[in-house]
Amino acid sequence: MVRQDTTEGTTWLQLPQRISYDSASSHLFVLDWAEQSIMEFTTSGRFVGSFGHKGEGPGELKNVQAYALGRHHLTALDMGGGKLEVFDRSSRAVQRTIRLQRLMLDITAIDDTIVAVWPGPDGALFELFNITSGNSLGSFGDGGFLGTVCMYCSITYIGNDLLVVLEPGRIDGRIVRLDGSPFEVFAFVELADVLTRWQEQFLGVMREAVGRLNNGERGRVPGGKVWFPTVGATGDGGFFVIATPARVGDDPFEIWTLDQRGRITARYRFDRTWIGMYTSSFPTIYTLGSDDQYGIYEYEVP
Repeated sequence: MVRQDTTEGTTWLQLPQRISYDSASSHLFVLDWAEQSIMEFTTSGRFVGSFGHKGEGPGELKNVQAYALGRHHLTALDMGGGKLEVFDRSSRAVQRTIRLQRLMLDITAIDDTIVAVWPGPDGALFELFNITSGNSLGSFGDGGFLGTVCMYCSITYIGNDLLVVLEPGRIDGRIVRLDGSPFEVFAFVELADVLTRWQEQFLGVMREAVGRLNNGERGRVPGGKVWFPTVGATGDGGFFVIATPARVGDDPFEIWTLDQRGRITARYRFDRTWIGMYTSSFPTIYTLGSDDQYGIYEYEVP
């Protein structure tokens, strides 16, 4: 469990959404959506500092969708503000605001370059930004190679000029080159049945929620399940994927490692039935979970 120990008193993570591990500093970074802030912790749980806070001015965040860690910068994707906020890793001060011309869904960092993904009419498109200058370096991809509208897709850089692209609800993914050309398609055939079941349950919950709202009812809607893919680089040119429901349930979760062709090389099963949507680092996996309160959990992949 991670707790912030600050001079103002002790506070807890309110609504954590993403977690990343930085091997250079051995620190954890957590996006707390309720605070609109990216918080930095040691792996023992000591609060180090934060980047950004609620607001609409420079260095302030309105609706953070994602963030990316570079060597010297932390970049936050603020969908609500239509911008990228670039923070200095050392001072945590905002260095630059990059205004976006379109809706971006996710970002990843490659040294001092940010790769952003946005939904095209038939799939994902990409745009590169230079953090130092704030200029766009151009966009690539016609979206067609994904074969789907990439509404909530996520991207991760795995090295060798390759990006992994995943989308919630699908049972496959794509590996693409930095120029946008397709490299490999991989499918999670083993999960097809259970993913279909989760999606049906999730759609049922959504229909129930809409029905209650239409009838003027309020209150908590019973939880359903939908698969939110989580992907991270293993550091050896491959990547790992978390196969898990995003809501409380009876299903355990698995961590799969894959090579650059999207072939599964190993599968690790964990019995915990609640796991956070996002994770980072390998082979030590840090995840967001919840018992009575939100916290960070550590798993060691054999």
